[in-house]
Amino acid sequence: MKKIEFQAIGDYELISKNEKASKLIKVTIKRELKNALLKLGHFSHCVLFTREDSEIYSYVLKIIEIKERIGEMFLEADEKLKAIKGDLIDIKPYFPCEEIAEGYKKENRQENEVFTSFLFKGNPIGQYLFVNNYGMISFKNQKI
Repeated sequence: MKKIEFQAIGDYELISKNEKASKLIKVTIKRELKNALLKLGHFSHCVLFTREDSEIYSYVLKIIEIKERIGEMFLEADEKLKAIKGDLIDIKPYFPCEEIAEGYKKENRQENEVFTSFLFKGNPIGQYLFVNNYGMISFKNQKI
């Protein structure tokens, strides 16, 4: 089985730590990858993907400012976000209305709602969990 390896694409830091307010996050992309931020400002939100041990996490964050020239961006998370875990491995553009377009309504979301399993060669290898603007991809240890 081929092993998937991830490389960190940059760093992040939580700037504002007020428990009862939105949190500001500064993301700095590696210099050689800063062009990945081009046109990201056309979106209102993005999804940060991080990896820690055998899990991949995703965080939906509002884009506040992008400094494409120097590879920095400032993002806002709501008060529900406690922390961001792991190495930054990817950033994807995101429109919050995508969930509604897929027939998924925020008011119908339940705590610990599990979405469709990830399949590999017809067998489940993990699942995606999304609760309160926080997502996690969990993989099972299997020989396949």
